[in-house]
Amino acid sequence: MTSNLENLQKGQNTVQERAMDRFEMLSAYLDGEVTASERQQIQQWLQEDAQVQNLYQRLLELRRQMQSIPFTSTEESAHSISKQVFRRLDQRKRQQKLLWGGGAMAALFIGFCSGILTGSNPFVPRIASSESESESLMMVVNEPVVPIPKGVDLQHGSYGNE
Repeated sequence: MTSNLENLQKGQNTVQERAMDRFEMLSAYLDGEVTASERQQIQQWLQEDAQVQNLYQRLLELRRQMQSIPFTSTEESAHSISKQVFRRLDQRKRQQKLLWGGGAMAALFIGFCSGILTGSNPFVPRIASSESESESLMMVVNEPVVPIPKGVDLQHGSYGNE
């Protein structure tokens, strides 16, 4: 036994299913995708049912609005987008070249100015020299880095510190 609630739910499902079926049929009718018998059925609904007439008018309006939406050709859009991308890449390359060139010029200018301010000519080669030639480098090591042999025994072929 089924309850009244279940019967009511089944009735709602069938009403919803029937409405969806009519919607799909009307949509197919507008697209010209129905058979001759389906076309007759839809024309009968349109003559007898106000809800179907209302749905049909809404679908017609939606179709009209969809057809009036302006759009550009995909080829044209892709071509213009690629042009813009390559133009921006070229601009970036030029900017980088200017930046590097400007940096190099600034470095040369600073180097030139620092030579003038110190009073030396940066374009004349100089030889390094120490101020006092009598100074010598002395290093003190507590232990040698490499063990130094005390002597060589020529008869046995061995070193003296073994």
